[in-house]
Amino acid sequence: MIGCEQPMDPVIEDVQNTKSILNEHRWYLNNFEVVTKSDDIAPPILWGAQSDVLNQGHYDLDDMVYNTDDMRSTIHEFTVDRDITTTNEELDFLTDSIGRYLIINSNTIRITNSAINLNYQYKYNEELKHFTLHVDEDIASSVIQSANDKLMKYVANGTPDKIAGLITTLLYHNETIQRIINDAIVGWIAGKGEFIEHLPPEETADKIAEELFNYLESLGLEEKLSEVIQQELDKITDIDAEEVTQKISTEIVELIHDGLSKDNLYNLIYPSLDQIVASPEESSEKITGAIMSIIGKILSEDNINAISTKIWTEFTTLNEETINDVSDKITVLIEDKWINEDNFYSLLFPIIEKIEDTSILKMGELAKEATVKIEEIINVINNTFDGVNLEPDYTSMESTLKTAFIAAKPVISLNGGAEKTTQEISTLIKNQFLNHDFIQKTIAGGITSLQEIDHEKAVPVINNLINAVGEVASPVVYDFISSKLLIIIEDTDAEYLSFKIAKTINEAITGIINDESVYQFLYPVVDSFANLNTKLISDKIANMVFELDIIKDNINPEKVSDLIQGVLINIQETGVENIVQALITQIAQGDLFKEIITEDRVSLIISLYLYNAAYQDMKVANNFTSATITLEHK
Repeated sequence: MIGCEQPMDPVIEDVQNTKSILNEHRWYLNNFEVVTKSDDIAPPILWGAQSDVLNQGHYDLDDMVYNTDDMRSTIHEFTVDRDITTTNEELDFLTDSIGRYLIINSNTIRITNSAINLNYQYKYNEELKHFTLHVDEDIASSVIQSANDKLMKYVANGTPDKIAGLITTLLYHNETIQRIINDAIVGWIAGKGEFIEHLPPEETADKIAEELFNYLESLGLEEKLSEVIQQELDKITDIDAEEVTQKISTEIVELIHDGLSKDNLYNLIYPSLDQIVASPEESSEKITGAIMSIIGKILSEDNINAISTKIWTEFTTLNEETINDVSDKITVLIEDKWINEDNFYSLLFPIIEKIEDTSILKMGELAKEATVKIEEIINVINNTFDGVNLEPDYTSMESTLKTAFIAAKPVISLNGGAEKTTQEISTLIKNQFLNHDFIQKTIAGGITSLQEIDHEKAVPVINNLINAVGEVASPVVYDFISSKLLIIIEDTDAEYLSFKIAKTINEAITGIINDESVYQFLYPVVDSFANLNTKLISDKIANMVFELDIIKDNINPEKVSDLIQGVLINIQETGVENIVQALITQIAQGDLFKEIITEDRVSLIISLYLYNAAYQDMKVANNFTSATITLEHK
C-alpha cells in the first residue's frame, strides 16, 4: 500500500491562515462604528456628543470622547499565545493585555476579556490591508438577553431591596462595619487621602516612616558610595578597584537600609507623634536627631572595618576558576617548552637504540637511565618556576619503562625500528605520568598554597614565578598571569585600608545624609499633619455631601461648611486623633441631617441605585443594532 498525505481540512486551513495574518502584523485602529435604534439613548460607548440626546444612526471614531489621534496610533498585536495586547508608538516598552482571541472558523472569531465574551464576524481585505470585525444584535443576542434577564430577576426576587436592607442594617448596627465605613468616609472626605486619611497616629507614623525611607532610598547612596570608595582605593593601590568598590558599597548600603528600615523608622517616629501637632518644627528636629544617631551607629568604624576587611580579603584571594585559568596557561607554557613528545623523543631515542644489543637482564638499567633523564627535565622546570613542584611517580615510571623496553626488544626491528618505538614510549610516558591535567592541578595547588602562607614568604616566590613566566610567555599571556598573581601579594594592609574606607564613607554619608538635609525633607511632611487648611477641607467636604440628591434641596452648603469647619477647629485645638469620628458623628447625627438621612431612606437609595443600574444596562443593550471595528496594518 502506498501512503499519501491527507489534504488539510479547508476550515482548519482558513483558521491557520487567519491566525498567521494576525500574528505577522502590528494593527492600528482605522475606524470604530456603532449603530443604534433610538435617538434618546446613548450608544454603549462613550461618545463626544454635546448633549445627552444623540441622533439615531451611525457613530464612528470621530465621535469618541477620546483623542482619535491617540487611538489611531495605538498598536494592537495578536500574539501566537492568543493574547491581544496594545502598545503606544511612543512608549513601545509599555504593553497592556486587553483580552484573548480564538478563531472559531472561516468567518467567526471570539474575543473575551473580564467584561464581556463576544463572537465577531471577521473579514480580511488583503488589498486594503484591513481586518474587519462586525457584531450585530443577532450575534450579541445572548448578551442583550442577559441584561434583560438581570432586570427581570431583580424585580421578581426583590434582590436590590434585600441587599439594601442588609447593607443598611450592617451600616447602622454593626460596630465592625461602622469602622470599615468610617475608613471609607475618611477616604471620601479626603479626596485622594493626602491629609485626613493618615491622621490616626499609627497611620501618621507609618506614612512619615514610608516617606522618609523612600527619601533615603532616592538619595542613590550606592552610586555615591561607589564613587568615594573607588577614589580612595585608587590612591592606595594600582589595581582596578571597580569590583571591590561595588562589593563594599553594596554591603554598606544594605547595612544602612536594614538599620533604617520602614519598621525601625516607624518605631522611632511613633513616640514623637504627640508633639507633632503642637510643635512640628521641634518634632522634626527630634526625629532628625534620632535618625542621625542611628546612622552614626550603623556607620561606626567597627562596622565599616568588618565589611571592608571581609571584601578586601575576598578580593585578594583568587577563586578556583581564576586559579585554574592561571595554572592552565602556565601548564601550556611548560608543555610547549619542556613536556612534549618531541623533547621526550630526543631524550629517549639514544637509549632505545641500545635495546636490540642489550641483554634483557639489563633492561632495568636502561629504564633507570631514561628515568634519570626525564627527572632532569622536571628539575629544570621546578627550578625555573618558583612555587611549581612537579613530582611524578618516578618509581612507577621506571617500572613502566622497563616493561616497555622488554616488550619492545624481540619486535623492535619488525615494528618500525627504534624511531617508531621511541615515539610510542614517549607518548606513553607523557600521557601516563606528565599529562596536562597532572601538571595543571600541581600548579593550581601551588598557587592556592601561596595564598595561605605569610605575606612576606609569598612575595619572593610569586615575583620569581612571574619573572620566569616573562622569560617564556608572550606579552599577552604574561600580562594576564602577572595581573592575577600580583593580587595575592598586593602590598596593602587590609586593616589600614578598612580604616581609610570607613573614614571616607563616614565623610561621604554625612555629606549626603546630615541633620540639615533630613530636617529639610522631614519638616514639610510633619508640618502637613499639623497645619490642616480647615476652610479648604470644609468646603470640599460640603460640596461632596451636597452632591447627594437626597440632600441637595434641603441643606445649604454654607451651613455644612461652617459645621464641619467648627469641628475641625475644635479638633485641632485638642488633637487630631478623633477628627474622623467627630466628622461622622456631626454629619450623621447632627440636627442638620436628622430629618433627612434616615435608615429607611438610606435603604431606599441603595435599592434604587441597584434597580437603576440594571435598567440602564438593559436600555443600552436593547438599543444596540451593530458595531464594526476596522483594523489595518502598514
